[in-house]
Amino acid sequence: MRVNKKLLILELLLVIFYSCKKETNMPCTLSAAVYVLNTASHPCSGTGAVQITEPVGANYQYKIDSQPFQNQPKFFNLNVGKHILIVKDQNGCEAVKEIILDTIVQGNRFSQVRQILTNRCSSCHSGNNPHAGIDFTKSCYIINNWDRIYARAVNGIPSPMPQAGLIPLEERNKIIDWISYGHKYEN
Repeated sequence: MRVNKKLLILELLLVIFYSCKKETNMPCTLSAAVYVLNTASHPCSGTGAVQITEPVGANYQYKIDSQPFQNQPKFFNLNVGKHILIVKDQNGCEAVKEIILDTIVQGNRFSQVRQILTNRCSSCHSGNNPHAGIDFTKSCYIINNWDRIYARAVNGIPSPMPQAGLIPLEERNKIIDWISYGHKYEN
């Protein structure tokens, strides 16, 4: 029986590599690639999801950001932005993967309203110190203040906004349309 010395050395190194943390308490790196599927998130609430598809199985534990390790390779209620995934094997060796969760697609109605507010209102409602603390250049402020937008920019109650007078009827109708469809980001 002929022994392939290179293969034997590689197998020996692999055993040492995986057992180093357990026996010597030194850190090691899991040599498996981490593959994921993810779902985009709403910009104002954590609706994103990540599922690790490789490596999976009873020999692995999974972690995202500062959450504790878990046995399931699925994570829910995630916000838009950067996240760090860690896969740990039974020897304590870890593989790390950085992912970025995107924002769900912005709806056409919302996009039109956002553009109107940027054009008509951002001179007062943006920047480091926006008027009334409302920044209409940010999606969540628009969504969370839809009723205020309706009152001031559409009906002029208690006074019209912008201060020069109500915005044109065509633009007010776009705001009304967005609100009537549920005043959502994805509309």
